Amino acid sequence: ASVGKAVAEFIANDAKLKGGKFLVFDELSSEVLQLDLLKIHTDRLTGIGNNNYFACADFQASNGKVYDLDIFMNGKSPDELEVTAIIVHKEEGVQRYGWREEDGIWVKTTD
Repeated sequence: ASVGKAVAEFIANDAKLKGGKFLVFDELSSEVLQLDLLKIHTDRLTGIGNNNYFACADFQASNGKVYDLDIFMNGKSPDELEVTAIIVHKEEGVQRYGWREEDGIWVKTTD
């Protein structure tokens, strides 16, 4: 729950600083996406080891597409979580990478 709250606060604060849109650079298309938050997947708030966590969230872009972003955070306690990376996981439902569990820790895959 703390991870979800930290992600929601980060998105809201960041968007407020940037004219109301959450801006993310999409490396695949080399464009800055202008996003509005649709939903944080509270069922997908996951620890990935070494005080690292990720949250999955859906956004509506100004280009009309829906993007699923993975937002990575690090911190020793829920009050200390900081965003360390934001990666486009899906564009219009098409997955760019996957996840699999190995010994209780989620690992990013390219298959």
